Amino acid sequence: MGTAYPPALAGLVVGGWRLDEPGRAPAALPAPGVEIARSSSSWYDSLEVRPGGGAWAGFDGALASLTGTAPAGVRRGRSTFMLQNGSHALEDYALTLARGDSIKDAGVDVSSGTLGAESGFESLGRHLWAARARVTRGRQSLAGSFSQRGEAARLEDDEEEAASGQSGTLAWSYRGRDLLWRLGYERGWDRHESFGGPLLASTREAQETRVAGEAICSQGGRELAARVEWTDAKVERTGDDAFDRRAGSVWAAVRGTAPLAGGRLELAVGLGRHDAAKRVEAVPSATFRLRSSGTNLTASVERMVTPVWSDVPAGADPFLQRAWVASIRAAAADTQGWRARGSVRAGRVYARALAEPLPLEDLWLRAGLRPDLGPYDFALAEGGLVRDARFAEAGVEGFGLARRGIALPVGAVRAARTD
Repeated sequence: MGTAYPPALAGLVVGGWRLDEPGRAPAALPAPGVEIARSSSSWYDSLEVRPGGGAWAGFDGALASLTGTAPAGVRRGRSTFMLQNGSHALEDYALTLARGDSIKDAGVDVSSGTLGAESGFESLGRHLWAARARVTRGRQSLAGSFSQRGEAARLEDDEEEAASGQSGTLAWSYRGRDLLWRLGYERGWDRHESFGGPLLASTREAQETRVAGEAICSQGGRELAARVEWTDAKVERTGDDAFDRRAGSVWAAVRGTAPLAGGRLELAVGLGRHDAAKRVEAVPSATFRLRSSGTNLTASVERMVTPVWSDVPAGADPFLQRAWVASIRAAAADTQGWRARGSVRAGRVYARALAEPLPLEDLWLRAGLRPDLGPYDFALAEGGLVRDARFAEAGVEGFGLARRGIALPVGAVRAARTD
């Protein structure tokens, strides 16, 4: 449990992380969602960091995506329970129950936690409950999910926040001999309120609807895929700092994968228009993956575009954060139990979104996101080494970040886009 400052990666508070939870309702729909009330990591068998999606992800691309992998389904039910107790009146628990096989499965999730006075907080609490189900009949599969979450927090100076949200999905797929069809519907709503202390009361309500369709053809080790997505979102704030904004988008992408030099090369390109950008944007991406003798290598280069349109300072215009990013990641393991990994991500960002470092979600949303005046360069390196013995495991890991912003003279204005 902690504060609700937007999670950043390499200095990016927008387009840094993306959380993918297959089978579960999206936590950040509409963005940023209820940040404190997220799924417990204990519900997953493992968490994998992947490239952020490139052209396939469209306006939701990120520097990296965190994907949770649930334990394999079994006919008997399974459950995972997590309990934490600590200083400052910390009480936190999470429970998941699931039952399923290759034909059908279902599950429920419940979590709740409270924290007393600590680090400027007077009190903090959160909860989440969710349900999901999937059924397969012949070549067709139907899946659905729903979640409800909420949180409340109070600072020592009497500033308070209360937030709640709901999201749900419905997905259908049909698998032919060489062709897979997918159709998905997602909808989310959330409400943030902030008040108390020096704050005038303000309420933010947001909602978003998404519809997406995919077609994937696989044959002879090669794959060709196409995707189309439509979104419609609305954000309204009443009380202090009032506004009412609405924006929609359309995105189309194609992706091809084929064997190359002992590995696999993936090329993709996407085209889309967002009402905030008011123009068509093109996003290319390329990824090469190689597996050989216990070593996995992944190299990628991509362009990312992220609209920032709803929560901007009063009188400011929406803007488009744009970036070019390259990355390389390697992981290796041997038969003696040694595992090593390392990665480097580097890029240049234009109109980087900046947020005020405030501890409550609605406070930095009220302050608004603003664009950095100059380009922002970064390089993020991380790595780790693990020794897995029969009865114990030990390891070491670390990271380093180099970054550079270009300071503009006083009174200077941002130049036209150069990417």
